[in-house]
Order: sequence, then structure tokens, then C-alpha cells
Amino acid sequence: MNAVISGVYYLDVPGNSGDIQFRIRDNDGWKDWFVKSETGSMILFDAKLEHAVSENKSECPRVSLAFNLYSLPLDIQNESNDYSSQNFY
Repeated sequence: MNAVISGVYYLDVPGNSGDIQFRIRDNDGWKDWFVKSETGSMILFDAKLEHAVSENKSECPRVSLAFNLYSLPLDIQNESNDYSSQNFY
């Protein structure tokens, strides 16, 4: 299933716990940018946009809820196991 929108809601973001990173391919390679993670904020973005989180360098956990939104009708016959924590998503 292909999500339309991805998002993350930040429940608790201690200082120095990392931000969300996005990237898109352009003519010269990759264009990267960051959005600051803040407690109580929600970030919505195109689900096709590659994203990752930077390392949590604080002593406390960063707590967030990540989710994907899909359009109807759902195509439940198209299953994929492409996700891996080793990939940039």
C-alpha cells in the first residue's frame, strides 16, 4: 500500500535528542534539510519524501508517534516488505 501523507507527533523531545531529516534528489545529487523536533509539534509531509531522524545524543528518550495516511479504497493485495531500519526513510 502506498501512503499519501506521512507524519510524526512529538510527545517528548529533550534537548539534543535529534531532528527529522528530509532529502530529495536534484540534478547535483541530494538536497538535504532538517526540521527541528519540538515537544507538542506535528509534522506532515508527502509520504514519498525520504526521511530519517538524527541520533538522539541526550541522556533521555525522544518519544514520538510516526504514522502514514492512505487514500481509499485501500489496495490490500499489494504487500511490501521493503522497510528496514538500515535504509534512509
